[in-house]
Amino acid sequence: MTEPANGRTTVAEPYVPTVLVVDDEESVRCFVAEAARGSGCNVLEAADGLQAWMLFRKERPEIVVSDIRMPGLSGVDLLREIRNVSSDTEVLLMTGFSDTGTVIEALRARATDYVEKPVDLETLRQHLRPAIERCFLRHEAAVLQEEVARLREQEVRESRLATLGRLLAGLAHELRNPLTFAKGNVEVLERCLVGVADPDPSAPAVLPGLTFGDLETLVRDLGDGLRRVEELVMGLHAFARPRDEEKETVDLREVFESSTRLVRHRVPAHAVFHVKEPEVPVFVFGTRRDLETALVNVLVNAAEAVADTGGRIGGRVELGPFPTPGYDGIADVIVEDDGPGIPQGILDEVFMPFFSRKKGGTGLGLSLAYEAVKRCGGQMEIQTEEGRGTRVVIRLPYRSEPDTGVSQR
Repeated sequence: MTEPANGRTTVAEPYVPTVLVVDDEESVRCFVAEAARGSGCNVLEAADGLQAWMLFRKERPEIVVSDIRMPGLSGVDLLREIRNVSSDTEVLLMTGFSDTGTVIEALRARATDYVEKPVDLETLRQHLRPAIERCFLRHEAAVLQEEVARLREQEVRESRLATLGRLLAGLAHELRNPLTFAKGNVEVLERCLVGVADPDPSAPAVLPGLTFGDLETLVRDLGDGLRRVEELVMGLHAFARPRDEEKETVDLREVFESSTRLVRHRVPAHAVFHVKEPEVPVFVFGTRRDLETALVNVLVNAAEAVADTGGRIGGRVELGPFPTPGYDGIADVIVEDDGPGIPQGILDEVFMPFFSRKKGGTGLGLSLAYEAVKRCGGQMEIQTEEGRGTRVVIRLPYRSEPDTGVSQR
């Protein structure tokens, strides 16, 4: 993440299977390689079984097309070595000899298919096609499994946050009354001390060892502490009982501009703050307060991440496809820094209230941002690498034109 203001890694590269072609005859090897490329695959080539095995261990191709009879490690021997480490690899064996025993031996060693040489291009592609299709199915299954795992983790986090929200709502309610009483008493003390000075160091102490100056300091510190507690209680209430505001079409460009302006004074003087506002209109459905809450908290976190080292902070909006009924696509609001990053071991905790690694931090910033984004129908993800920085992605469905429909709660 050394170029946080410019790089993009949110779009996955299209999947392309790799075929390892193994034959000691160069003309055959080139013929099979060309057939594999024509089928849309990447190709690796090896001239013998041992070279193929070393290449397989390094590159792990999804498909291997190998001659059976080769000097040294034969095609069947290569198949056995592959099956010792991989049960999914598609292995197609080729033979120019009608040796039924060798074919049976290959199939017992779990060869996917075998092809008799000489073979024409169309026949070879017919043998390759099912293997390629199975590779795509396995890849899609793996992607779906990852998505299911991610959704399950998100469901668990949502459940924990919901339970915690109910607990915090009760806690905030119980704290308000005693806090109001204590704060009122401190304000009375502050008013009583206005205008009272302690010019004479030898003046009698109010209490043994306590002068008027000491008393002023104690009351001031007590007031500061209570105001800090009041901020925490307000944060608890905001997390547990957010305002029920009407949702409407909001210009994301305006929110992005105002949020970066609000946070700019928090960016260290020795840091680089680069933002790129959207060049076209971007309208999202939610509340301006929620969107600003999310953006400001995320930007403040990025600023604090580079406070000691001075690095780079980047912010931009990228528009992607995936249109849905009523929306033109997905807008990714990306905020990134090249600060110290977040250890993977605590990544699942960063959205939980009161979780903070910062001295004096409340641990409410990201949890409030997460809930705010969720209320706007979006998602929030963190991509990080310890020692190299953090990227926060807020994904929101967007429209290119403002919605003229009725506002909703």
